[in-house]
Amino acid sequence: MAGQSEFHAFHDCMFPDIGSSSYQLPSMFMFVWSPMDSRNSEKGAVKTERNFEASFRYWLRFLASKSKQSNIALSVIVVFTRADQMNPPKVSSWLSNSIDSLRSHFQGVIDIVDPLFDVDARKEGSVKAVAECVFIVASEMLRGVQMYKICTQVSDRLSMHLKTTNERIITWEKFTEIFNNKAKLNAIALSLNELGTIIYINKIKHIVLDPNWFCNEIMGSLIHFPKSKTYKGTILFENGCIP
Repeated sequence: MAGQSEFHAFHDCMFPDIGSSSYQLPSMFMFVWSPMDSRNSEKGAVKTERNFEASFRYWLRFLASKSKQSNIALSVIVVFTRADQMNPPKVSSWLSNSIDSLRSHFQGVIDIVDPLFDVDARKEGSVKAVAECVFIVASEMLRGVQMYKICTQVSDRLSMHLKTTNERIITWEKFTEIFNNKAKLNAIALSLNELGTIIYINKIKHIVLDPNWFCNEIMGSLIHFPKSKTYKGTILFENGCIP
C-alpha cells in the first residue's frame, strides 16, 4: 500500500478487515522504510528516530485496528533501504530502542519478525536474505492451511480470466459463472480480498481483479481529480467533478 500521506484517507476503505472471512488465514506484511530524508534540501540528510517510530507506529496501529476479528497474530517484516548511504552502526541497531518498545506494545497482536534487514536494493545478495526470510515465515504460517491452497487455485483461474478478457472489474454473477463449484465462494472471495489478490466490494457485489490498476487509475484519480476520465465509455470525471 502507498505510504504517502495523500493516500492515508483511502487506506481504511480499501484495506479489508483481517479475519472477516469464516476461514482465518494468517497474514504477513512488510514495512519498507528509507532512512534518507528526501524532503530535506541538504544532501544525505537522514531522518530521525522519531520519524521512524511515528511512521512505523501508524502502520502497526492501522494493522491492529483491521485485525480485531482475527485470533491469529500478524507477522511484520521490517526492511530498511539505502543501506549503502548509511554509516555504521546499522539502522537496525540505531533504531533498536524504538523497535523493542513497539514490539512490546503490540505483543500478542503483531509479531515483528527478527532479524531486521538493512538492504541495498541494487545488490541481489542484499535482497536475497529478505526473500529467504519471507519464504521461511510464509511456510511456517501456511503449514497445513488447506484454504490457502484453494485460494491459490481460484486466484490462478481469475488471473487467466483477466488475461484473456481484460475484464478488470466483474460482477458477483460473473464470478460465480467462472466456477462450477459454487460452494463456499463467498468465503473464498473474502479470503482472496484479505490476501490482496482481489478487491471484493461486498455491498455492491463487484470484484476488482486488478487491484494495482484500481488503486493507481481509479483511486489515484480521486486524489488528483483530472480534468476528465472515462472507463469503457462511461464518464468517471468531467471538469474535475464526479457526475
